[in-house]
Amino acid sequence: LTSSFLQVGQVLKIPNKSTIYIVEAGDTLYSIAKENNMTVDELKKLNNLDSNILYIGQNLIVKK
Repeated sequence: LTSSFLQVGQVLKIPNKSTIYIVEAGDTLYSIAKENNMTVDELKKLNNLDSNILYIGQNLIVKK
C-alpha cells in the first residue's frame, strides 16, 4: 500500500502462514497434536474447540 486509505472494491492480500490439517478416519486430537508437536489443549485453543469430537473432513489449524 502506498497510503492508509482504502477504496471500495480494492483487494488486499493478507499473508496466511497457518497450516491446515484435514481430519481423517481414525484421527484423534491426541494423534494430531502429537504429530504436530503440540499439546491437545494447544490444538483445542487454536481451533476454538469446546469438545473432543472430531469429524472426518474437518479442517484444523495446526500451525500459525
